[in-house]
Amino acid sequence: MARHACRPLAQAGFTLLEILVVLAFVGILVSMAATGLRVFNFGRSPEQQANRVAALLQLASDEAILTGTEVGLRIDSNRLQFSRFQLETREWISLAKDSQFRDREIPDGIVMQLELDGVAVNEIAFAANNESDKVSPAPQIIFFSSGEVVPFTLRFKGETDQPTWQIASNILGQLTVAEKP
Repeated sequence: MARHACRPLAQAGFTLLEILVVLAFVGILVSMAATGLRVFNFGRSPEQQANRVAALLQLASDEAILTGTEVGLRIDSNRLQFSRFQLETREWISLAKDSQFRDREIPDGIVMQLELDGVAVNEIAFAANNESDKVSPAPQIIFFSSGEVVPFTLRFKGETDQPTWQIASNILGQLTVAEKP
């Protein structure tokens, strides 16, 4: 009886190479989807914005103490504008061209609400006439070189299903970030 050295034509299952190609393809698709979602949603929640702005405000406070000059912050409905007080000219000078304190836009879908010493600052107070790139309108929040700060609460509201987050500061410059109950 002769043995055939040939394999049968019909094989069941997949080869190792086919499985590896499919796994590599699925891995590439999953990594592209995860990266795309992370970029799309980065900084879009009230919590993320509150934490980012709180870090920036702490930096402004430290800058005021280290340089011995007052740093101001003006908050429009969706923008943060930093300035520094020029003692010689007695004007607030815009820091829009500074790499750390450039103007910051808040993403669409997040609304900021500012309270100074427990009093809400309304939208009408946000409107400012800025005719010069150099001179800045008076800030609402001032970080003094002594470490003190004008007491404020800054709330970040998002979509209806997202909780509201807030940054609060006392006169001693201590910042707290918390979910608003």
